[in-house]
Amino acid sequence: MRAGGLWTGLAASPLLSEPTSSERNFGRLLVTLVGGLFVGLLAGLACAVAIIALTSLVLGDFGLGLAGLVNASRLLIDPAPSPPTLSVLKILFATTVDAASLIAFVAFAARIAGRRFLEYVSSAGRVRWRLLLVSFLLASVVIAPVVMMERVFGHEHTPMPILAVSPRLNDRLIYLLSSLSLIPAAAAEELLFRTWLLRQAGAFIRRPLFLMLFTAVLFSAAHGDFNPASFLTRAIMGVGFAYMTLRLGGIEFSTGVHTVNNLALVVFLQPLSFQPRSDAQVSPTSSLEDLLLLGSYILMAEMVFRTPILRRAASLTGEAYPA
Repeated sequence: MRAGGLWTGLAASPLLSEPTSSERNFGRLLVTLVGGLFVGLLAGLACAVAIIALTSLVLGDFGLGLAGLVNASRLLIDPAPSPPTLSVLKILFATTVDAASLIAFVAFAARIAGRRFLEYVSSAGRVRWRLLLVSFLLASVVIAPVVMMERVFGHEHTPMPILAVSPRLNDRLIYLLSSLSLIPAAAAEELLFRTWLLRQAGAFIRRPLFLMLFTAVLFSAAHGDFNPASFLTRAIMGVGFAYMTLRLGGIEFSTGVHTVNNLALVVFLQPLSFQPRSDAQVSPTSSLEDLLLLGSYILMAEMVFRTPILRRAASLTGEAYPA
């Protein structure tokens, strides 16, 4: 395997293999968008109703009927600090609704495109679990210094969410375990933005830089937070995730890194919230953090792609990837 530059081979990524006739058809694309949004909305609503009902039951309001469900809905979207049990339910609500709607969309899109669903996981047509594990371990080591920098310079006056949720160790452990539900949410976002959208856009334009920027901007916009600093940070993350996906031929690695990033935020920096941040500002420090984050994403992908020991650990040795 020759070294090559950072951009070498991205255009030949197996994820950008020959598109299907449906993916090149604008009519089918319209059907995918409209039908996928509808199916995704139904799946998201079903999960939302289930979590709202569970919340109402846990709070003892289920016997109140509709009033109890309305109260549970209000509490789930309230950004104010909550008791441990409610904090856990808030995380489950956000992650399951998000994951269900996005997975349903991609499943519908796969049907229209004439592809197997697992083709949107990786070009290998299967889940590469060892690559996912390597991403968890590597991201935990590489991202930690960037997160700590944000902790020191950006959140020095706020308690860590893992500590603020409760003084009891059991409650903190439950909060930490419930945060693991961020894994399917991250995977669902990667499915939509890093494989379906990359493949679909790549059916018309195969330039890697355009694809990375295009999907990154849509990824950031989809979060509904248009504060310039927050929007820029998410867009830069999106570029890094798209780079990983193209380089390694699937979303396993980006899913692991995405999850570690989300876990670090929810556990150490700020509690999960539906409300956009109004206090975030573009500054030399935040810009440096964003650049360090992007650099760390590219570095991790290249380490796995180019280092024989990591390729073996991730089970990439027997597969053909552009080098």
